[in-house]
Amino acid sequence: MMDMPAHEIVERLKKPPPLCRPFVSVDEAPAECLNLMNECWNEDPSKRPSFDEIFKQFRGISRGKKANIIDSMLRMLEQYSSNLEDLIRERTDELEVERTKTDKLIGQLLPK
Repeated sequence: MMDMPAHEIVERLKKPPPLCRPFVSVDEAPAECLNLMNECWNEDPSKRPSFDEIFKQFRGISRGKKANIIDSMLRMLEQYSSNLEDLIRERTDELEVERTKTDKLIGQLLPK
């Protein structure tokens, strides 16, 4: 859609401004999808929809039709997000345990 080589698109994404967003005409996608894309591109992460919200909006867009690829992709993204959150939580707990051990060891080695 952008008539640019892939490496140039990646460079523009890495070094904005200007922001690099593809132009999708109304003929190429439903208006609901375009609105959802724009919401997902919001620069403020707190204003972006969550995976659950995206999933619900796609359900509404497809109006009950079977959208296996979209459903599968969204489920995979949800799982990936959940797994990352769990992994981060685990690593944070491990870091806290190691920090406590380090503090105890330093307390034993050095006078208060």
